[in-house]
Amino acid sequence: MAPARKSGIYRRMSQAKKVALLLGVFFLGCAAERLIVPPAHAGSTPQRWEYACKEAGGEKDVAKMANQFGAAGWELVGGSTATGYNGGIEPTWCFKRPLP
Repeated sequence: MAPARKSGIYRRMSQAKKVALLLGVFFLGCAAERLIVPPAHAGSTPQRWEYACKEAGGEKDVAKMANQFGAAGWELVGGSTATGYNGGIEPTWCFKRPLP
């Protein structure tokens, strides 16, 4: 049985050309980053946030709590669960809002 042959341009490129192509694409991506992502300006004030985390159990409790926080300008940013002292799962929900 004959070994499978690679086809197309990839087969004809030498190892040095492949490395040069890879480096060229890498440096082109680095140069494009400077055009896409604006630099941070010294002296500008970054947005500061206030955080609050609260435990809530069932779906209705979470929805009620999220609606209360949302009405006060808070945004849900994450949640996690941990095993409590009694062995049960205790979900914790974290919110943030901009500081004035």
